[in-house]
Amino acid sequence: MNRFALAFSLPLLLVAAGCGPDVDDDPFAGCEGRDYTAIVLAPESNATGVPTDVKVRVLYSSGVPDRYLQVKDHFGAFVMQTSVDLDAEGDYATYAFEPGEHYFIEAGWFCVIDGGADQKAYPLVASAFTTAEAP
Repeated sequence: MNRFALAFSLPLLLVAAGCGPDVDDDPFAGCEGRDYTAIVLAPESNATGVPTDVKVRVLYSSGVPDRYLQVKDHFGAFVMQTSVDLDAEGDYATYAFEPGEHYFIEAGWFCVIDGGADQKAYPLVASAFTTAEAP
């Protein structure tokens, strides 16, 4: 048997013998199907003319672990938060939005396993809006 045939057939023999990875063992199987929810409260989805100093607000259902909120511009680049705070209406984040631009919001949670060695994002809500043109 030549080296190429041996190199190709050995992994196939190991899998056939039960020595290969078990594709049915999803390490995140315990994270699937959870009934967590989130709603983007502000800015409203598909809103236009949104002020550049808008407070981004997301309401998560109770018990959502390891939450995340990300905002991207129309190029897909992440927009960095400028602050996170709390007021009479609840938690909010502010961003350095540019006038007349389209933005995308995604909020969800991370399932963290193996003591933090691995994680998987589970998006719960997505939204988009456009800021007002510069005066």
